[in-house]
Amino acid sequence: MSFKGLFKERWFISALIARFLIAPFVSHPFDGRVFMIVGAAVARGISPYYKYVAQELFPNVHVHLWGEWLGIGYPPLWGLVLGVCYYAFKLTGNIFVYQLALKIPVIIGDLAALLAIKHAVENGARKFFTSPFVLLIGAVWGMFDSLVFALTLYAITSALKGRSLRSALSLGLAVELKIIPGLLLPLTVYTCKSLKGVKEALKHLLLTLVTPVVITVSIMKGMKWSFSGLFYALTYHVGYGSEKGIVCGGVSPFSPLKNVIPNLPTFLTMFLNWLWLIAYLIVVVFSFRSLREKLDFDSVLYWSIAVFIAFFAFRPWVSEQNIILPYGLLLVYSTLKGKALEERVLTLVLTGLVLVHVPFISFLWILVPETVNIASKICDHPVYGVIISLTTWILAVAWILTAVKMLSRRYN
Repeated sequence: MSFKGLFKERWFISALIARFLIAPFVSHPFDGRVFMIVGAAVARGISPYYKYVAQELFPNVHVHLWGEWLGIGYPPLWGLVLGVCYYAFKLTGNIFVYQLALKIPVIIGDLAALLAIKHAVENGARKFFTSPFVLLIGAVWGMFDSLVFALTLYAITSALKGRSLRSALSLGLAVELKIIPGLLLPLTVYTCKSLKGVKEALKHLLLTLVTPVVITVSIMKGMKWSFSGLFYALTYHVGYGSEKGIVCGGVSPFSPLKNVIPNLPTFLTMFLNWLWLIAYLIVVVFSFRSLREKLDFDSVLYWSIAVFIAFFAFRPWVSEQNIILPYGLLLVYSTLKGKALEERVLTLVLTGLVLVHVPFISFLWILVPETVNIASKICDHPVYGVIISLTTWILAVAWILTAVKMLSRRYN
């Protein structure tokens, strides 16, 4: 089915309309405000890696656009996108129009992911585009990880078709948006080497690395922004030493440690902060051994998922938004292997994770400012707070176990 043909499908029209109806009125209570503030700053020529006073950028606009805020934690391309979106607010002075503008690139990312999946396997696109988890991360939360996923999946399929340079550009652009897709570089390089030879693999490696560097340096130099802010932003979630304890949280399986163990010796802190790297390297080594025997889409997809699971299962800081990467690949894998039950369980668990971890009521902060304070009181409550933390941890472990179960019988 062509892209135009999708507009004849009720499921597509319904899901697309739902995104536009929801987008202007909700967003993540933290990330949503960061994006709004950074957009306003970048439009004024200020670096997206800065400390801002919200009320100076948005005087008397909203009660929660107040106080000091830090910038984004990504390479600078997304900062420029936010700056462009801000002009919708500058022209209208309407916070809902601004929210819709911020969500347009996100919705485009959902559409790009749909097309990337259709390019790989026809039947998986509908499941992704109508997934409540994808809807929550995108149109509700306001995160652009679907676009990152689309570029990553396109890089995989292009590499397998022998289009090594196209694959490199796609993966390099994905890394420019968020660094995590770079974990697949050993797999795409190995695929290019096996199909096109060492010379082509080296070209692929070089172009993948050069693409985000050129984009980043061009933006930073062109806008005259300091590189120190960029470095700090990209290393924000890395451990700094025992005086700060374990840098863990979000929906990581290690998140309870922040409450159980307030301090650890420096070497143990750093070990936990880099445990994911050990797991990742082990998976990469095993992937090379396996792909030497069989190199096709199923196998590369399988090991790409395994790489991301190793990263998220052993990293002490995980955010729900980033799980879109393995989730999208798992939907494609499920379509190929007929793992419908596990797929439904995975979607249910991840949807619950978004709704529970940050109490969903707080996503209504634009319409109902009191919801932020209500959500904070719930999380700080001696009983409800513990229930939320425990439920979040159970769901964080459950999605990883479900994903592992989906991979446990490769050729099922």
